[in-house]
Amino acid sequence: MDPGLEWHASQHDARRPPPEWYPRRSWRWGPCARSPIAAQSIGHRLGLLRQVDFRRLWVGETISQFGSQVSLLAIPYIATVLLKATAFEVALLGALQFLPFLLFTLPAGAWVDRLRRRPILISGDLVRVVTLGTIPVAWGLGVLTIWQLYLVSFVAGIATVFFDVAYQSYLPSLVGREALVEGNAKLSASEASAQVVGPGLGGALIGLVGAPFAIIADALSYLASALFVSAHRAFRTTPRGGAARGGPGPGAAPEPDI
Repeated sequence: MDPGLEWHASQHDARRPPPEWYPRRSWRWGPCARSPIAAQSIGHRLGLLRQVDFRRLWVGETISQFGSQVSLLAIPYIATVLLKATAFEVALLGALQFLPFLLFTLPAGAWVDRLRRRPILISGDLVRVVTLGTIPVAWGLGVLTIWQLYLVSFVAGIATVFFDVAYQSYLPSLVGREALVEGNAKLSASEASAQVVGPGLGGALIGLVGAPFAIIADALSYLASALFVSAHRAFRTTPRGGAARGGPGPGAAPEPDI
């Protein structure tokens, strides 16, 4: 080889990037999407979102959080503007929404600890679908009363208590304790986003279709959450007390949560 050409070839090789920068089936330089370094970078950014079951839980819970913001605005609006409720009746309505948390949180913790979590999550969502769905139906029939709003708020509150308690036990079994902080962080970010953006979207929806029919959006959000949770393929651990009742011991293999 000519000495000059050999020198130019050596200089070209010195300027060549490392092998992982070579794209496959392409002469353009840049990080290859299939290279190990690029895959690790993408996986690090996604974190738990790479896990199918957590992604379904996160999507369903995010939709549900945004839908809940609609009912938080629509139900008091229905009571005050449409049903002409008094100040005492509106205050009682707000109290009934939070009363289940005072009455049922501790008993729900004891019951959920001995039951399978996923059916409780699905049942809690479906109960809220049915109870909230009665409001637009009753309004369309012209029979909606403040007493129905009381009953809906109380029953939906009970379902929320059981859902929240089961959810706190279900998440660690879904992602593992080593990823629990990341899972809670992602779900808390969705909740915070819903609290910031949701009221504006809920107010716009109420102005567009009316408060009674805007609640349909919240009911559908709970239905979406139930569908996403029912699609989970995760395995559950035996509830506490399972070994005492003859169930598998601590070292037993997990059972499918179906």
